[in-house]
This record gives sequence, structure tokens and C-alpha cells, in this order.
Amino acid sequence: MLLSAATFWEIELIRRNPRNDLRALPPTDALISSLRSKGITIVPISPELAVQAVCLLDDGFHKDPMDQFITATAIRQDSILATKDQAIRQWATKTGKPHLATID
Repeated sequence: MLLSAATFWEIELIRRNPRNDLRALPPTDALISSLRSKGITIVPISPELAVQAVCLLDDGFHKDPMDQFITATAIRQDSILATKDQAIRQWATKTGKPHLATID
């Protein structure tokens, strides 16, 4: 299983919004260590990935940069993307990339 490094930027941003409650999550450093110990690979943001993320706009992807990074990571790694984000799901269904996991 892979996880985009951009995910941790989003987690930290959400933690700072008083309307969201992420207290159930451990501190981010502990979360990263825990995920790695479970065999989850965290994919760093490379220059090539950054370019690919921006290029998603050419295919009609929305302007959320972290969603671009997360989606580009799945495409670049030829992985299935598990997300509940409706904008990503609609775009992926329309374009056929990346493959989506079913989430109930």
C-alpha cells in the first residue's frame, strides 16, 4: 500500500481547523512511524510528480493542489486510489485514471 506525502500536509492543515476533530489520530510523526511499521510506503513529492500533478489540469482536474499530488501519485505509481473525495472520483470516472477503489 502506498500513501502520498501530500496526505500529511492535508492532515496537518485539517488539524488546525477548529471545525474538524482529528483528536483520535496520533500526532503526525507517530502516525507516519506507525504507517511505515505496518509496511505502508510513503511516496515523496519529486519534481517529476509535481509537474505531473499540475498537468492534470490539462485533463480538467480541479484546482486543489494536494488532490492533484495525491491523484498524480496514484497514476505515477500505477496504483488504485482509495478516496471518498467526490471531485476526484468524478474526474477519475470521466477520464479512466487512476483506477478507483470502492469505498462504502
